[in-house]
Amino acid sequence: MESASLTAEVGSVPPTLAQVSHTGTTLAPSSGRRRLGVRSLLVLLILVPFVSAAGLLGLSANGAWGARRNASATADDAARLATVASARAQMNTIEFPVAAVSYAAQLGISEPVLDQLLRPSVPFATQMTHIAAEVASTQTFHSTPALRSDSAELMSIVHSVSSKSLTYPLVMAFFIRMGADIDAVWYQDYNRLQADTAKWQTPASFEEHAAALRQVYAAFLAGGQEVSGAIYVLEGIGPPNARQLLVQAAGMFDQAVLEFQGHLGPLATKAWDHLHNYPPDARFAATMTQGITVALNDQPPPFALNLAFAGSSMAPSIAYVADMN
Repeated sequence: MESASLTAEVGSVPPTLAQVSHTGTTLAPSSGRRRLGVRSLLVLLILVPFVSAAGLLGLSANGAWGARRNASATADDAARLATVASARAQMNTIEFPVAAVSYAAQLGISEPVLDQLLRPSVPFATQMTHIAAEVASTQTFHSTPALRSDSAELMSIVHSVSSKSLTYPLVMAFFIRMGADIDAVWYQDYNRLQADTAKWQTPASFEEHAAALRQVYAAFLAGGQEVSGAIYVLEGIGPPNARQLLVQAAGMFDQAVLEFQGHLGPLATKAWDHLHNYPPDARFAATMTQGITVALNDQPPPFALNLAFAGSSMAPSIAYVADMN
């Protein structure tokens, strides 16, 4: 990994510059090939180098068993990181319809009209009915007391949004908190990975992969913030400091990308290049650049009060956010 105000929500799916929403790997509309997103890149970065390490042979007899044991622990850490990263993307997928419907209701826009404006592949009402099953099947959502509490509250939020009895700001505040709870698990597992790799002499390339992994996750989070920030700025909505938040998010994203580029393996590099150069995503990236220009130069919001134009201009953010996931 969105209509004037309505689109604001869609792109804002990763609200208040905190997250992203939509599905992970999807199919390109014009071809049968899979579009590899940041989530796929994370999995490639995590599993390929570290799981391969668990099978390293040719170790000296002295300490060989301990090295194999530490390598196995590192591979287990990598698998946990991949699971948590997928759960973060899954939360964004869940957040998207809930936040979109909530924001549209605040503007007096019904779900059928919302479907017409944003043209999701699955109607929003249908997406809402699938959330309970998604929560139940995602192990990470039940891995800590905080996330178990979040999961229970999420079902209450979905019901309240469906009945139009919960305000949009409260919905966004909840998803920001849940996203932070998942991120806490990811960084805790990342620290465990570093501790386990420190117990044995890993090749230098492993340290590069580990550092790149952290930066890719940072780009994943900052990219969602950049999408929502651009929508806020272009439509003249959102928090008073939306312009500042957009510039900060763009800087964080660019810095993360700068730090992991050149340190990816061949498969991860291919995945990143595809995401970066896929024409529809590149076009929406240009729209985000326009938002940054407006923010930096203190220009008036070009999409303000033009719901139809904003909808057509920002709808591609749905696919962009999906690819970020």
